[in-house]
Amino acid sequence: ADTNLTAAITPASSSNKVLVLVNQNSLGKNSSDNAGKIQLLRGSTALNMFENDFGRDGSSGLNIVGGTGFLDRPSTTSETTYKTQFACSVTAASSIFVQHNSTHSSMILMEIQG
Repeated sequence: ADTNLTAAITPASSSNKVLVLVNQNSLGKNSSDNAGKIQLLRGSTALNMFENDFGRDGSSGLNIVGGTGFLDRPSTTSETTYKTQFACSVTAASSIFVQHNSTHSSMILMEIQG
């Protein structure tokens, strides 16, 4: 599912790169046998699985995951949207959540020439 953390950029040149910095906060789960995963996407294309098993700690509390940096080469001058998605990484009938208690997450996009 989408985390609702998105950002868009329009590169000035198709040879430029985009540095994506993500800080995804307050990920939690409802049971001790559950865990989650978070990935970065450009549009509908998965770019990087930056957390594949958060919360596998035997508790049902919150996990502050932190973030990741990713250098992308979108090869376009069209507006490009980046987003994060999350999902359960175990098959148990459990649930996970992000931005618990209205905590803030952020995504910063920086264009790098050439």
